[in-house]
This record gives sequence, C-alpha cells and structure tokens, in this order.
Amino acid sequence: MGELVIIYCTSHLLLSDTRFKSVNVMSLDPWLDLCDYWWLVPLLLALLSARLYLTRNYGVWERKGLFALPPTLLLGNNGPVVLGRMHFNDFHTEFYRKLKGKK
Repeated sequence: MGELVIIYCTSHLLLSDTRFKSVNVMSLDPWLDLCDYWWLVPLLLALLSARLYLTRNYGVWERKGLFALPPTLLLGNNGPVVLGRMHFNDFHTEFYRKLKGKK
C-alpha cells in the first residue's frame, strides 16, 4: 500500500504520505540536509562585511603612489607596539629606516 515518509529538519518536520501524492522524496534530501546549516549564510556574510569594512583603507597610500609597509588586520602597522613586542621609539626608528629613500 502506501508508506509514510518522515523527513526531519531542525527548523521543521515534513510528513509525506505516498498514497495521496507522488513526490520523489529522495530528490529533496540534499536540500533538506542544508537546513541544519542555515545559520552559516548570515555568519559568513557578517564576517565578510566586517573584513571589508576593517580593511577598506589599507591600500590608500599605495593608491596615492607612496610606499607603505603592509598592514595586518585590526592592528595595522603598529602591531608590535600594541602587542608589547617592541618599544614605540624602536618601532618608529625601524619604520623610518625601512622607508628611508623611498617615495
């Protein structure tokens, strides 16, 4: 006779009675497995938006034709100073020496 097919998804429960409609339930399985990971789309969009927002000005000096050291995310060029690995004066002296003679 007919069989009752139950498909579980975290957001809802689908019931399909094969006696009344001819739906190929197996063709829906790959899409229903994605129901468990719906939260990844907004999370990835938020992370991508944050990265683009935080790094939007990183190439401003190169675009203006000036030499600049490559910055890191969140800390820019002052990472060693902020993290306490290098004294402020030593960092800027080294920075000056690297940029000496550059445009």
